Amino acid sequence: MVLTVWMGQLGATGSTGPQGAQGPTGNDGADGADGAAGTDGTDGATGATGLQGLQGPAGNDGADGVGIAQTLSFTSPNLTLSDSGGTVDLTSLINDADSDISNEIQNLSEVLTEGNTADAQIKT
Repeated sequence: MVLTVWMGQLGATGSTGPQGAQGPTGNDGADGADGAAGTDGTDGATGATGLQGLQGPAGNDGADGVGIAQTLSFTSPNLTLSDSGGTVDLTSLINDADSDISNEIQNLSEVLTEGNTADAQIKT
């Protein structure tokens, strides 16, 4: 038995129906990749200086130094400085440039020669 169905032409599309009710909210999607880092901002102004702290305690006294006995001696016209390491002749450091004691006093020999006659009292 053969059944034959004849179909007619497709009819015109009907008008759009009313909007249906909103469906339930779906699940959140996966997070996207991080974006590129932005540039650093400028530094802010320096703040005010804070109060000075309290002074700390004084430190301990240091160790005493080791002294060396020295002797300064004058035997006209020489001036020398001596200690346990030897003797240094200081005469050339104090000689008067012109050897005239009437215009200045520049070495110990001249001071001793002038004594108290140099218009000022010379004390020992």
